[in-house]
This record gives sequence, C-alpha cells and structure tokens, in this order.
Amino acid sequence: MAAEATIHHGEETSKELWSGGSRRSKSVTESNDVVFLISDTFTFASFLLLMRLRFTQSESWPKPAECSHQFRFHPSLTFLKIRCYLNIFHWSM
Repeated sequence: MAAEATIHHGEETSKELWSGGSRRSKSVTESNDVVFLISDTFTFASFLLLMRLRFTQSESWPKPAECSHQFRFHPSLTFLKIRCYLNIFHWSM
C-alpha cells in the first residue's frame, strides 16, 4: 500500500515537470523571440549600412560604374542558377 502511494506521488511529480509551464511563461517566451528578431534585424542592417559606407568612401575600393564592363554574361552560370531555383522549388512542394 505504501509502495503504491509512493509511485502515485512520483507520477504526479513527473506530470508536473513535463506539463510545459504556464500560459504566461509561453507568452513571455514568444515576446522575447520577437524582441530578439527585431534587435537582430537592426544589428544586421546597421552592419550592412556601415560596410556600404566604408566601401563607398574608400579610395582603394573600385567604384561600381568603373568596373561594370568587366563582368561578362556566362550562360553556364545562368543555367546553374535556374536549375538551383527549380530544384529548391521542386523539393519545397
């Protein structure tokens, strides 16, 4: 009889441990996720902006208008890009 009471008490404890928390803790976690995504977006955008400013103000970095004639059209790379997009689209369905 005492052994059954002990097992029953242990089952209640394990159910409490694996219940997943209260409703409030889930909403707090979701709001923390949103805050993280927003802050991460601003951080990444600021790094991109600073990199752009650094390269446009640098004398040693070539200007895009000066070197645009150096890039030629390569059909093989275009074909590879189209195949990659089609492959991703095919496997996402």
